[in-house]
Amino acid sequence: MVYQNLLIFSFFILLYGLFASRIDKTVISGPILALIAGVVFGPPLLNLFQAGLEAEEYRLVAELALALVLFTDASKSNLNVLKKNAGLPIRLLLIGLPLTIGFGMVAGFMIFKGYSWIEIGILATMLAPTDAALGKAVVTNQAVPSKIREALNIESGLNDGISVPVLFLFIAFYTANQSGGGLDSFYGFQLLVREIGIGLMAGLAITASIVYIAHFSNAHKWIAESWKPILIIALSFACFTAAQ
Repeated sequence: MVYQNLLIFSFFILLYGLFASRIDKTVISGPILALIAGVVFGPPLLNLFQAGLEAEEYRLVAELALALVLFTDASKSNLNVLKKNAGLPIRLLLIGLPLTIGFGMVAGFMIFKGYSWIEIGILATMLAPTDAALGKAVVTNQAVPSKIREALNIESGLNDGISVPVLFLFIAFYTANQSGGGLDSFYGFQLLVREIGIGLMAGLAITASIVYIAHFSNAHKWIAESWKPILIIALSFACFTAAQ
């Protein structure tokens, strides 16, 4: 079963890679094709692809894949443009994202009658982050000013990491409300600091250290060219696992 799964997965990657440029010109994206393939070859139809993973293992695989995708997108950022226009992504994340959640809650109260503010907050927080795949057409369009493209690329990569702790906070409020107890406000503050602060500090510390060592090693020609792509992948996994 394992080899059958790998065979299906390998052929999907091969076929998509052979027609990737043509597919990019259509309204169908890679994630949509992957979803269709999962439905066709998975339990809903042919039932040929059976992962047999537990829920926790699914979550780990999904998080690792997301970490690698976001890290790859970040590595393609134009630092010169970003340094000159750092205020744009900061405003999008620190002002635009909270406003999106707030307006989402207002719309939720108007549409979904009878739901509590906590439930509406959970829904609004889940819908607020912009999926990076949806913004790809804008980010890769050369007609869009580079500073706008870079700002949107950074925002779409970081908004999930900011929204998830807020989502956890709403869920904690909901759980406390359902159990009849109260939620300590200091606990809520700790939750946000732990989820955002620790992960951010771990990522910055590891990345800064490795980049410094990499520059030193590269200057002395100690790094083999074939290992440079592998170092990027290893660095992304190191940042992700340390942040957990």
